[in-house]
Amino acid sequence: MTLWFAAIQMMATEENGISSVELARRLGVKQQTAWTMKQKILVLMDRREGQMGLTGGGETDNASPESMHAEAALRWPEDAVRP
Repeated sequence: MTLWFAAIQMMATEENGISSVELARRLGVKQQTAWTMKQKILVLMDRREGQMGLTGGGETDNASPESMHAEAALRWPEDAVRP
């Protein structure tokens, strides 16, 4: 059971996700075992996310790609090299 909680924690906290190879290395199990664990955890996470759904109001700002592009054009001279 400890391995499952460790796998869930690693999957939830890794910024860019975690591969089954890395998960296997950290847990000390075979890659195939780590892949199976990861798939089962992902299915449960997806199912749980679908049940929760989004409720209530939300907040937005008035930024849009068009306005951001227009602001950037005002800040950068045409002959400047943009990063």
